[in-house]
Amino acid sequence: MKKRKAAIFLIGMVMTLSLAGCSKKTSAGPEKELQTTQEQTEKDEETGQDSHSENADEAVSEESEIRFTVVQNHIETEDYYVPEEGDSFPYAFVEYSSFELPDDLKKNYPTLAQSLEEYSTDTYEYAVSTLARAAESAREEDMSYFATSYQESWDLEVLRADERAVGWLVVYYYYYGGPHPYTYFGTDMIDTKTGKTLTLSDVVKDVDGLSQIILENLIAIDDTYVFSEEENAQMLPLIEDMIDGGYLPWILNDTGFHVYFDAYALQYYAFGPIFADLSYEEYPDLFNEDYLPVKEDIPVEERISYKEAEPAGWSSQELEPYLGEWETQGAGDQAGYFVIECPDWEVPYIADGIFDTLTASPVKLSEVSKDSSICLFEEDWSAETGIPLPGDLYGEGYSDDAYYYYADNSADEGRLAVEISEMGTYDFVGTYDFSNYLYTPTPGNAYTTLYIPYAAIYDGVLYTEIAHLTYSEDQPCTGFVVAVEVETGKLLWRSEMLLANGRNFLVGEDTIICGYGFTDEDDYLFILSRHSGAVLEKRKLKTGPDYFIPVDDSLYVLTYDTVYQYLVSEN
Repeated sequence: MKKRKAAIFLIGMVMTLSLAGCSKKTSAGPEKELQTTQEQTEKDEETGQDSHSENADEAVSEESEIRFTVVQNHIETEDYYVPEEGDSFPYAFVEYSSFELPDDLKKNYPTLAQSLEEYSTDTYEYAVSTLARAAESAREEDMSYFATSYQESWDLEVLRADERAVGWLVVYYYYYGGPHPYTYFGTDMIDTKTGKTLTLSDVVKDVDGLSQIILENLIAIDDTYVFSEEENAQMLPLIEDMIDGGYLPWILNDTGFHVYFDAYALQYYAFGPIFADLSYEEYPDLFNEDYLPVKEDIPVEERISYKEAEPAGWSSQELEPYLGEWETQGAGDQAGYFVIECPDWEVPYIADGIFDTLTASPVKLSEVSKDSSICLFEEDWSAETGIPLPGDLYGEGYSDDAYYYYADNSADEGRLAVEISEMGTYDFVGTYDFSNYLYTPTPGNAYTTLYIPYAAIYDGVLYTEIAHLTYSEDQPCTGFVVAVEVETGKLLWRSEMLLANGRNFLVGEDTIICGYGFTDEDDYLFILSRHSGAVLEKRKLKTGPDYFIPVDDSLYVLTYDTVYQYLVSEN
């Protein structure tokens, strides 16, 4: 992966999320907002009226209803990529939404109008900057392998528009190559009279108890799926973190309180988005009455219209100033691109200054059971035991309590990388490029191409497994773990070969538990030192290990035809 491709991928993630909150600026500025709020409070005290009541403001009348238009805009590069076969297409395009406001709304709701206009202005500027970056990255890539434009689209739908609140949902979609695009959600909700962006504490009376209520109302894409107790226990702290951090996408619309969780936010990618719906009828005392919808109000679909603007083309010369302006905004500093060095393959590597005092494993594994069958189907075992399998980094990416992980295993195009973002906030941690590890002393063949089966961050260090699934005699440089400093991308150590080719591994305070095996080769479980990658213990297995799954004080190791259960204790 080239640096510029990673840069657009990372910055797009960071900047799009900041865009989702751009309307949080009060259009009149902090001083104006404070003044407006104070004046309204004094007025309420004098009149004895609630500023949110239906008769509180003469501006709220049939002649001053909340009506405006959402415009869908399309901008693209004027230069096109022409593949050897098929239709040509622009190097990049961006679709974004803006607001078109009638004069009466600007007159009767000036702070709301100004907030909506700020959103439109900020969105436009970011969209052009996005197009500039995407186009620059696309022109440097061989695009024939996925034959489409680099693209982002932000599809905005207004879900609430009345005299108390205006709110909308944005579905963000982007694609910059790779096995699949990314889709996630953003929401904004604004007080109609003040233009203030509403927070959970503004609309929910009991924010502390909200996470448990949301958990009880989660709906997967497959609405017949029921989350297990263990899954609920894993998801609850994630929901709490999103609430505490202020990045929970929610809307208070005409029917209730709706929450949107992206793929990866609570479960791994295959689950897809997860939602929660809390109706006003079921939770009548949960919400602030000031922001409940007015009964018999005009439906939002009758207030809001949608239209598409004419597509606009941008030349390289026109985009260049936006590219430079974006670089000076510092967004790129929020996410790094690190090319990981690959030292001499002959011996394990340990960076200077790393000292490891461990000579024996501090973890003791006592075998409890060994259940063998002709062929083990992991999914069936998981369904029978209720123990979930680890996420699949190679196919779909996955998440743990703190991070999302995605592997770019495009070895045939010279790319091998792990892309990581923070859980919930989606702030990118960085792209860690292991492409140097594709060039082994023994090139091998198509069946010996290295890929990244698994990666995990622990205590500021990224541990990455690099392997292939075929005979080591054809490619002896396989099945190893690489430790990299997350903040700098510095290589700390690389283990011996033939230690790890399972679908995951486990990282603890001092150790890494992993395993290696293949048909007609020796199969082992290994305990490595987390600090240096040195082998502290190995034990023979019947067949090659696929999964390492901790449950309470037990460790389950799933191999081709056997399930091992170990009791884990201190040595």
